[in-house]
Amino acid sequence: MAFQCQICPAPYEFDRVDEPDGSHTLSFLIGHDDATEMIYFVNVTLSPFDVDALEFSFAIVEADTVTLRTRLFTSGKHTRGIFSSEERYLILQVVLAATVELLDWKRPQKVYRCTSDRDPPHKALKKHYLLAWAFQSAGYSLTEADPWYGQRIWWAERINTLFQPPEDC
Repeated sequence: MAFQCQICPAPYEFDRVDEPDGSHTLSFLIGHDDATEMIYFVNVTLSPFDVDALEFSFAIVEADTVTLRTRLFTSGKHTRGIFSSEERYLILQVVLAATVELLDWKRPQKVYRCTSDRDPPHKALKKHYLLAWAFQSAGYSLTEADPWYGQRIWWAERINTLFQPPEDC
């Protein structure tokens, strides 16, 4: 049996996790494989990076329900044999929604992010440009830095001129 996608249409219900190291993660179950007894999650994380910035990352987590071992996939190159193109599209929608929700939840002033792969092809960069859109829709301006050993880098800074309603609204 192959991967069984469990992603339903938005809105998504994310599990929120605050780690002792200062990381913040939104996690979402995306499916399972009965034959291998694996379950799969999307994790979107903000981690301590610098004195005044957090690092953004996202990954697919494969968890073995028997051994409890996990494996992180940070590159689409490693998930081609697991997910169909339709499932990859649905997973990307979850990543984008989780990104906006995580940024709205934690509201960091500065965020650093980079590609996992070196010299990613244009097709792979499309998801990063969509992530840039997600950051902008959450109230951030983005600056693309010069590549570092082939990795593409972006800095995001929260725009403080957006209207913020009182918390009791």
